Amino acid sequence: MVKKKKSFVPDVLKESRTILIHKGGYEHDFSRKRPISISTVVRRVISKTLDMLIRNLINLNPYQRGFLLTSGTFVNINIVEGILRTATAQKRSAGLVFLAKNLTVLVTLICAINSLILPLHLKNLLFKLLTDNVSRIQFGGVRIKKISINRGVLQGDPVSHILFKLSINHILDQVSERSAAETYGYNLSPETEPLTVLCFADVI
Repeated sequence: MVKKKKSFVPDVLKESRTILIHKGGYEHDFSRKRPISISTVVRRVISKTLDMLIRNLINLNPYQRGFLLTSGTFVNINIVEGILRTATAQKRSAGLVFLAKNLTVLVTLICAINSLILPLHLKNLLFKLLTDNVSRIQFGGVRIKKISINRGVLQGDPVSHILFKLSINHILDQVSERSAAETYGYNLSPETEPLTVLCFADVI
């Protein structure tokens, strides 16, 4: 009887260093710094390969337009700008909700992956890569001790974008349903269906 080998990811592939990129403004305001996690070359190659595999095996909500090789992000920006201008001019209400990658809960990611029709070994590898990660923040030439990463995804990791999109896809599916759109959607024009959601990256 041949036993199946379990997925195994060495600890060295779960460790990264995080650098803080200044986004402008007061230099010592840490809210103005973007954390970018840099993993080993081997980890980045694995992540990039997983990213390409997953994108070929899944179907995302059509309103998911961020981090894709399309012009959808620019289209969405123009639509949002048009909605805000129209709502202001006509004194109509328009609610906006923003989701951030660093707020993604690990359990949500695992549930999203588990619900996908993916090969079991691919799911197990993703689970292993998502759990027990640690990073050392590097600032001013000094690295602090290791910290555990218990939520969100690593900014800078090639597979992070698609994992975040997977974690929110079920939300987009629900809010873009016809019944929800007819009840809560924003009417752009009589010729188009009411709009409930647009999804795109905040960095272009």
